[in-house]
Amino acid sequence: MTKLIMLADAASPHTQKWANYFQQKGYKVIILSLLAANIPYVDVVVLNSKTYANRKDNLTYNRLKVLIEVVPEIRKLVKSYQPDILHSHFASSYGLFGALAGFQPYFVSIWGYDVDVFPNKSFIHKIMLKYVLKKARTIFATSKYLIKVTKKYTTKKVIETSFGIDLKKFYPIKIDHSEFNLVIAKQLRMNYGFETILKAMNLLVDKIPELRLMIAGSSEEKFVIEELLNELNLTKRVKFLGRISQREIVQLYAKADIAVYPSLKFESFGVSVLEAQACGVPVIVSDVGGLPEVIRDEETGYIIKSGDYHELAEKILYLYENKDIRIKMHDATRKFVRSFYQWQENAEVMEDVYQKFLN
Repeated sequence: MTKLIMLADAASPHTQKWANYFQQKGYKVIILSLLAANIPYVDVVVLNSKTYANRKDNLTYNRLKVLIEVVPEIRKLVKSYQPDILHSHFASSYGLFGALAGFQPYFVSIWGYDVDVFPNKSFIHKIMLKYVLKKARTIFATSKYLIKVTKKYTTKKVIETSFGIDLKKFYPIKIDHSEFNLVIAKQLRMNYGFETILKAMNLLVDKIPELRLMIAGSSEEKFVIEELLNELNLTKRVKFLGRISQREIVQLYAKADIAVYPSLKFESFGVSVLEAQACGVPVIVSDVGGLPEVIRDEETGYIIKSGDYHELAEKILYLYENKDIRIKMHDATRKFVRSFYQWQENAEVMEDVYQKFLN
Protein backbone atom coordinates (compact mmCIF):
# COMPACT_ATOMS: atom_id res chain seq x y z
CA MET A 1 0.00 0.00 0.00
CA THR A 2 1.31 3.43 -0.99
CA LYS A 3 1.84 5.70 2.02
CA LEU A 4 1.13 9.39 1.49
CA ILE A 5 1.99 11.97 4.15
CA MET A 6 0.22 15.28 3.66
CA LEU A 7 1.59 18.29 5.50
CA ALA A 8 -1.55 20.41 5.45
CA ASP A 9 -4.35 22.04 7.40
CA ALA A 10 -6.53 19.05 8.24
CA ALA A 11 -9.48 21.33 9.01
CA SER A 12 -9.55 22.69 5.46
CA PRO A 13 -12.27 21.21 3.22
CA HIS A 14 -9.77 21.27 0.35
CA THR A 15 -7.29 19.15 2.32
CA GLN A 16 -10.08 16.76 3.22
CA LYS A 17 -11.10 16.39 -0.42
CA TRP A 18 -7.55 15.47 -1.45
CA ALA A 19 -7.19 13.08 1.49
CA ASN A 20 -10.51 11.35 0.81
CA TYR A 21 -9.69 10.95 -2.87
CA PHE A 22 -6.37 9.19 -2.24
CA GLN A 23 -7.76 7.13 0.63
CA GLN A 24 -10.48 5.84 -1.69
CA LYS A 25 -7.80 5.07 -4.28
CA GLY A 26 -6.15 2.70 -1.80
CA TYR A 27 -3.46 4.98 -0.38
CA LYS A 28 -2.61 5.03 3.31
CA VAL A 29 -3.08 8.75 4.05
CA ILE A 30 -1.51 10.48 7.05
CA ILE A 31 -2.01 14.22 7.62
CA LEU A 32 0.46 16.13 9.79
CA SER A 33 -1.39 19.30 10.75
CA LEU A 34 -1.32 22.25 13.12
CA LEU A 35 -5.10 21.96 13.42
CA ALA A 36 -7.19 18.95 14.42
CA ALA A 37 -9.91 17.32 12.31
CA ASN A 38 -11.80 14.05 12.17
CA ILE A 39 -11.49 12.51 8.70
CA PRO A 40 -12.77 8.92 8.29
CA TYR A 41 -10.07 6.35 7.49
CA VAL A 42 -7.33 9.03 7.52
CA ASP A 43 -4.74 9.40 10.29
CA VAL A 44 -4.54 13.01 11.49
CA VAL A 45 -1.56 13.85 13.70
CA VAL A 46 -1.69 17.28 15.35
CA LEU A 47 1.75 18.88 15.57
CA ASN A 48 2.74 20.34 18.94
CA SER A 49 3.31 24.09 18.70
CA LYS A 50 2.57 26.46 21.59
CA THR A 51 3.40 29.40 19.33
CA TYR A 52 0.80 28.42 16.76
CA ALA A 53 -1.77 27.62 19.44
CA ASN A 54 -1.43 31.22 20.71
CA ARG A 55 -1.53 32.86 17.24
CA LYS A 56 -3.59 35.96 16.44
CA ASP A 57 -5.06 34.31 13.33
CA ASN A 58 -4.17 31.54 10.88
CA LEU A 59 -1.74 33.76 8.94
CA THR A 60 -0.20 35.86 11.74
CA TYR A 61 2.35 34.05 13.90
CA ASN A 62 6.11 33.67 14.38
CA ARG A 63 7.01 31.18 11.67
CA LEU A 64 10.58 30.72 12.93
CA LYS A 65 9.40 29.66 16.38
CA VAL A 66 6.83 27.28 14.89
CA LEU A 67 9.53 25.77 12.65
CA ILE A 68 11.79 25.20 15.64
CA GLU A 69 8.93 23.56 17.55
CA VAL A 70 7.54 21.23 14.86
CA VAL A 71 10.28 20.31 12.37
CA PRO A 72 12.08 17.85 14.73
CA GLU A 73 8.71 16.22 15.41
CA ILE A 74 7.96 16.02 11.67
CA ARG A 75 11.32 14.40 10.99
CA LYS A 76 10.59 11.73 13.61
CA LEU A 77 7.10 11.10 12.26
CA VAL A 78 8.35 10.79 8.68
CA LYS A 79 11.01 8.33 9.79
CA SER A 80 8.41 6.37 11.73
CA TYR A 81 5.78 6.19 8.97
CA GLN A 82 8.32 5.67 6.13
CA PRO A 83 6.05 7.18 3.45
CA ASP A 84 6.38 6.81 -0.29
CA ILE A 85 5.38 10.44 -0.86
CA LEU A 86 5.56 13.64 1.20
CA HIS A 87 3.31 16.43 -0.04
CA SER A 88 2.97 19.91 1.49
CA HIS A 89 -0.11 22.00 0.80
CA PHE A 90 0.45 25.77 1.21
CA ALA A 91 4.08 26.68 0.58
CA SER A 92 4.65 29.40 3.17
CA SER A 93 3.95 27.21 6.21
CA TYR A 94 3.57 23.49 5.54
CA GLY A 95 5.86 23.93 2.55
CA LEU A 96 8.66 25.08 4.83
CA PHE A 97 7.99 22.12 7.13
CA GLY A 98 8.25 19.72 4.22
CA ALA A 99 11.34 21.33 2.73
CA LEU A 100 13.13 20.94 6.09
CA ALA A 101 11.94 17.37 6.65
CA GLY A 102 14.78 15.99 4.56
CA PHE A 103 12.63 13.53 2.59
CA GLN A 104 12.18 12.79 -1.11
CA PRO A 105 10.06 12.58 -3.20
CA TYR A 106 8.71 15.83 -1.85
CA PHE A 107 5.89 17.73 -3.56
CA VAL A 108 4.36 21.14 -2.82
CA SER A 109 1.03 22.71 -3.75
CA ILE A 110 0.55 26.47 -4.09
CA TRP A 111 -2.79 27.73 -2.80
CA GLY A 112 -2.64 31.51 -3.19
CA TYR A 113 -1.48 33.66 -0.27
CA ASP A 114 1.75 31.66 -0.17
CA VAL A 115 2.98 33.16 -3.48
CA ASP A 116 0.69 36.15 -3.99
CA VAL A 117 1.32 37.87 -0.63
CA PHE A 118 3.92 36.01 1.50
CA PRO A 119 7.06 36.64 -0.64
CA ASN A 120 6.24 40.36 -0.88
CA LYS A 121 6.52 40.83 2.90
CA SER A 122 10.33 41.02 2.84
CA PHE A 123 13.48 39.76 1.13
CA ILE A 124 13.70 36.96 3.72
CA HIS A 125 10.14 35.81 2.93
CA LYS A 126 11.05 35.64 -0.76
CA ILE A 127 14.16 33.58 0.00
CA MET A 128 12.08 31.18 2.11
CA LEU A 129 9.61 30.62 -0.74
CA LYS A 130 12.40 30.05 -3.26
CA TYR A 131 13.97 27.52 -0.92
CA VAL A 132 10.70 25.56 -0.66
CA LEU A 133 10.24 25.53 -4.44
CA LYS A 134 13.86 24.47 -4.97
CA LYS A 135 13.44 21.48 -2.63
CA ALA A 136 10.19 20.31 -4.26
CA ARG A 137 10.40 17.55 -6.85
CA THR A 138 7.13 18.75 -8.39
CA ILE A 139 5.12 21.95 -7.88
CA PHE A 140 1.35 22.14 -8.21
CA ALA A 141 -0.82 25.29 -8.28
CA THR A 142 -4.57 25.71 -8.13
CA SER A 143 -4.99 28.14 -11.04
CA LYS A 144 -3.36 29.52 -14.19
CA TYR A 145 -2.97 32.83 -12.39
CA LEU A 146 -1.00 31.17 -9.57
CA ILE A 147 1.18 29.31 -12.06
CA LYS A 148 2.12 32.67 -13.57
CA VAL A 149 2.93 34.16 -10.15
CA THR A 150 4.87 31.07 -9.01
CA LYS A 151 7.09 31.25 -12.11
CA LYS A 152 8.56 34.47 -10.70
CA TYR A 153 10.33 32.35 -8.09
CA THR A 154 11.27 29.15 -9.93
CA THR A 155 12.25 27.88 -13.36
CA LYS A 156 10.57 24.53 -12.69
CA LYS A 157 7.41 23.42 -14.41
CA VAL A 158 4.27 24.13 -12.39
CA ILE A 159 1.29 21.82 -12.90
CA GLU A 160 -2.27 23.09 -12.62
CA THR A 161 -4.46 21.11 -10.19
CA SER A 162 -7.44 23.28 -9.33
CA PHE A 163 -9.60 22.50 -6.31
CA GLY A 164 -12.46 21.77 -8.69
CA ILE A 165 -16.11 21.08 -7.91
CA ASP A 166 -17.94 17.87 -7.06
CA LEU A 167 -21.03 18.13 -9.27
CA LYS A 168 -22.77 15.47 -7.17
CA LYS A 169 -22.69 17.86 -4.21
CA PHE A 170 -23.34 21.14 -6.02
CA TYR A 171 -26.32 21.09 -8.37
CA PRO A 172 -29.24 23.32 -9.42
CA ILE A 173 -32.50 23.22 -7.50
CA LYS A 174 -35.34 25.71 -7.64
CA ILE A 175 -36.90 27.47 -4.67
CA ASP A 176 -39.59 30.03 -5.43
CA HIS A 177 -38.95 33.47 -4.00
CA SER A 178 -40.44 36.91 -4.47
CA GLU A 179 -37.22 38.89 -3.89
CA PHE A 180 -34.45 39.52 -6.41
CA ASN A 181 -31.57 37.98 -4.48
CA LEU A 182 -27.87 38.66 -4.70
CA VAL A 183 -25.63 36.15 -2.91
CA ILE A 184 -22.03 36.16 -1.73
CA ALA A 185 -20.48 33.29 0.24
CA LYS A 186 -17.23 34.71 1.64
CA GLN A 187 -15.61 35.61 4.93
CA LEU A 188 -16.67 39.09 5.97
CA ARG A 189 -13.52 40.91 4.90
CA MET A 190 -13.74 44.20 3.05
CA ASN A 191 -11.16 43.12 0.47
CA TYR A 192 -13.81 40.74 -0.94
CA GLY A 193 -15.70 43.75 -2.29
CA PHE A 194 -18.54 44.21 0.18
CA GLU A 195 -18.36 47.98 -0.16
CA THR A 196 -18.62 47.62 -3.95
CA ILE A 197 -21.73 45.45 -3.59
CA LEU A 198 -23.47 47.75 -1.13
CA LYS A 199 -22.74 50.91 -3.11
CA ALA A 200 -24.08 49.19 -6.23
CA MET A 201 -27.24 48.24 -4.33
CA ASN A 202 -27.62 51.82 -3.20
CA LEU A 203 -27.83 52.87 -6.84
CA LEU A 204 -30.51 50.26 -7.57
CA VAL A 205 -33.02 50.40 -4.71
CA ASP A 206 -35.45 52.58 -6.65
CA LYS A 207 -35.12 50.53 -9.84
CA ILE A 208 -35.30 47.10 -8.14
CA PRO A 209 -37.63 47.43 -5.11
CA GLU A 210 -37.34 43.72 -4.29
CA LEU A 211 -33.51 43.74 -4.32
CA ARG A 212 -31.94 41.79 -1.44
CA LEU A 213 -28.44 40.57 -0.48
CA MET A 214 -27.70 37.32 1.40
CA ILE A 215 -24.22 36.96 2.93
CA ALA A 216 -22.86 33.57 4.02
CA GLY A 217 -19.59 33.84 5.91
CA SER A 218 -17.91 34.31 9.28
CA SER A 219 -18.03 37.75 10.84
CA GLU A 220 -14.42 39.01 10.91
CA GLU A 221 -15.30 42.55 9.74
CA LYS A 222 -19.06 42.44 10.14
CA PHE A 223 -19.11 45.65 12.16
CA VAL A 224 -17.58 47.58 9.23
CA ILE A 225 -20.22 46.23 6.86
CA GLU A 226 -22.98 47.05 9.34
CA GLU A 227 -21.75 50.64 9.64
CA LEU A 228 -21.91 50.97 5.85
CA LEU A 229 -25.38 49.42 5.79
CA ASN A 230 -26.62 52.02 8.25
CA GLU A 231 -24.97 54.81 6.31
CA LEU A 232 -26.64 53.70 3.06
CA ASN A 233 -29.94 52.78 4.71
CA LEU A 234 -29.74 49.19 3.44
CA THR A 235 -30.02 47.28 6.73
CA LYS A 236 -33.42 45.78 5.93
CA ARG A 237 -32.21 44.57 2.54
CA VAL A 238 -29.26 42.50 3.79
CA LYS A 239 -29.33 39.18 5.64
CA PHE A 240 -26.28 37.76 7.45
CA LEU A 241 -26.34 33.96 7.53
CA GLY A 242 -22.99 33.33 9.23
CA ARG A 243 -20.92 30.29 8.34
CA ILE A 244 -23.13 27.65 6.72
CA SER A 245 -22.70 24.02 5.68
CA GLN A 246 -22.17 22.77 2.14
CA ARG A 247 -25.76 21.51 2.03
CA GLU A 248 -27.01 24.92 3.15
CA ILE A 249 -24.92 26.64 0.46
CA VAL A 250 -26.75 24.63 -2.21
CA GLN A 251 -30.04 25.75 -0.67
CA LEU A 252 -28.77 29.33 -0.62
CA TYR A 253 -27.90 29.31 -4.32
CA ALA A 254 -31.35 27.88 -5.03
CA LYS A 255 -32.73 31.25 -3.88
CA ALA A 256 -30.11 33.30 -5.74
CA ASP A 257 -30.69 35.24 -8.93
CA ILE A 258 -27.08 36.40 -9.17
CA ALA A 259 -23.89 35.54 -7.25
CA VAL A 260 -21.54 38.51 -6.80
CA TYR A 261 -17.79 38.25 -6.13
CA PRO A 262 -16.23 41.70 -6.80
CA SER A 263 -12.99 41.19 -4.87
CA LEU A 264 -10.59 44.12 -4.62
CA LYS A 265 -7.30 42.20 -4.36
CA PHE A 266 -5.74 38.79 -3.77
CA GLU A 267 -8.14 36.24 -5.24
CA SER A 268 -6.08 33.24 -6.26
CA PHE A 269 -8.80 31.08 -7.77
CA GLY A 270 -12.53 31.32 -6.98
CA VAL A 271 -14.02 28.11 -5.61
CA SER A 272 -17.16 29.94 -4.48
CA VAL A 273 -17.66 31.24 -8.01
CA LEU A 274 -17.52 27.71 -9.39
CA GLU A 275 -19.90 26.43 -6.69
CA ALA A 276 -22.44 29.08 -7.70
CA GLN A 277 -22.15 28.15 -11.37
CA ALA A 278 -22.43 24.44 -10.59
CA CYS A 279 -25.76 25.36 -8.96
CA GLY A 280 -26.85 27.16 -12.12
CA VAL A 281 -26.40 30.73 -10.87
CA PRO A 282 -25.00 33.53 -13.11
CA VAL A 283 -21.99 35.26 -11.53
CA ILE A 284 -20.46 38.72 -11.59
CA VAL A 285 -16.77 38.85 -10.65
CA SER A 286 -14.01 41.45 -10.66
CA ASP A 287 -10.89 41.34 -12.83
CA VAL A 288 -8.70 40.28 -9.89
CA GLY A 289 -6.28 37.34 -9.70
CA GLY A 290 -7.73 34.04 -10.85
CA LEU A 291 -11.40 35.12 -10.91
CA PRO A 292 -11.58 35.89 -14.67
CA GLU A 293 -10.49 32.34 -15.52
CA VAL A 294 -13.35 30.67 -13.61
CA ILE A 295 -16.18 32.20 -15.63
CA ARG A 296 -16.93 32.87 -19.29
CA ASP A 297 -17.60 36.56 -19.72
CA GLU A 298 -21.07 37.22 -21.15
CA GLU A 299 -21.84 33.49 -21.20
CA THR A 300 -21.94 32.43 -17.55
CA GLY A 301 -21.73 35.93 -16.08
CA TYR A 302 -19.75 39.15 -16.30
CA ILE A 303 -16.29 40.42 -15.40
CA ILE A 304 -16.17 43.98 -14.07
CA LYS A 305 -13.36 46.32 -13.12
CA SER A 306 -12.37 45.91 -9.48
CA GLY A 307 -14.06 48.48 -7.24
CA ASP A 308 -16.36 49.82 -9.99
CA TYR A 309 -19.74 49.76 -8.27
CA HIS A 310 -21.35 51.67 -11.14
CA GLU A 311 -20.46 48.86 -13.54
CA LEU A 312 -21.63 46.26 -11.02
CA ALA A 313 -24.98 48.07 -10.68
CA GLU A 314 -25.27 48.21 -14.45
CA LYS A 315 -24.76 44.45 -14.84
CA ILE A 316 -27.18 43.61 -12.00
CA LEU A 317 -29.86 45.85 -13.55
CA TYR A 318 -29.32 44.32 -16.99
CA LEU A 319 -29.81 40.80 -15.68
CA TYR A 320 -32.83 41.92 -13.65
CA GLU A 321 -34.47 43.41 -16.72
CA ASN A 322 -33.58 40.48 -19.01
CA LYS A 323 -34.82 37.25 -17.51
CA ASP A 324 -34.15 35.42 -20.78
CA ILE A 325 -30.43 36.20 -20.42
CA ARG A 326 -30.45 34.86 -16.85
CA ILE A 327 -32.09 31.65 -18.05
CA LYS A 328 -29.55 31.28 -20.84
CA MET A 329 -26.69 31.79 -18.37
CA HIS A 330 -28.30 29.32 -15.96
CA ASP A 331 -28.02 26.64 -18.65
CA ALA A 332 -24.42 27.59 -19.53
CA THR A 333 -22.95 27.75 -16.02
CA ARG A 334 -23.07 24.07 -15.12
CA LYS A 335 -21.88 23.04 -18.58
CA PHE A 336 -18.85 25.27 -18.10
CA VAL A 337 -17.97 23.74 -14.72
CA ARG A 338 -18.51 20.22 -16.06
CA SER A 339 -16.19 20.88 -19.01
CA PHE A 340 -13.24 22.36 -17.10
CA TYR A 341 -13.53 22.07 -13.33
CA GLN A 342 -14.77 18.63 -12.33
CA TRP A 343 -13.10 17.61 -9.09
CA GLN A 344 -12.39 14.02 -10.15
CA GLU A 345 -10.43 15.03 -13.25
CA ASN A 346 -8.27 17.51 -11.35
CA ALA A 347 -7.45 14.93 -8.67
CA GLU A 348 -6.45 12.43 -11.35
CA VAL A 349 -3.79 14.86 -12.62
CA MET A 350 -2.09 14.80 -9.23
CA GLU A 351 -2.36 11.02 -8.96
CA ASP A 352 -0.77 10.60 -12.40
CA VAL A 353 2.25 12.60 -11.24
CA TYR A 354 2.53 10.49 -8.09
CA GLN A 355 2.42 7.27 -10.08
CA LYS A 356 5.15 8.39 -12.49
CA PHE A 357 7.54 8.89 -9.57
CA LEU A 358 6.48 5.68 -7.82
CA ASN A 359 7.03 3.65 -10.96
